[in-house]
Amino acid sequence: MKHTLLTVAMCVLFTSCSSMPTTTQIKSAEIGTAPSDDVVKSAVNGYLNRTLKDPASAQVGYSKVYKTAYRRNAFSSPKFAWGVTCSVNARNSYGGYVGSQSYCFYFLDDKLVAIRVPLEGGRVLHHALVEIGPGGRTAAQAGVNN
Repeated sequence: MKHTLLTVAMCVLFTSCSSMPTTTQIKSAEIGTAPSDDVVKSAVNGYLNRTLKDPASAQVGYSKVYKTAYRRNAFSSPKFAWGVTCSVNARNSYGGYVGSQSYCFYFLDDKLVAIRVPLEGGRVLHHALVEIGPGGRTAAQAGVNN
């Protein structure tokens, strides 16, 4: 009986994880017009100015805007958006450059809706998603636990 319940629980767990959309689904998604370069640079610089220790030292490289999908965690449904990947290199508290780190910024209707940021140590495979809520506040700024 225990094995049957465990098997059922595992099946429910694994089937509840939503898969990411295919490339074809992403390309055909109706998400409005892409944000302009000015909108992207303004949003990225605004975020970096609030979060970096020395934002004036930031060296930022921007990708072209592309259609993509993201999700908050393995159990949430994917959301379609326009994406921009940025490589950011800035000085730390000791004055040395930390090395290029990858950030992904997600836009809908010319508004920044989420950011995938590197975790401490800049591990590329481990990113945290920050969703932007009403008034441009992040979930953490709004007092919501991530």
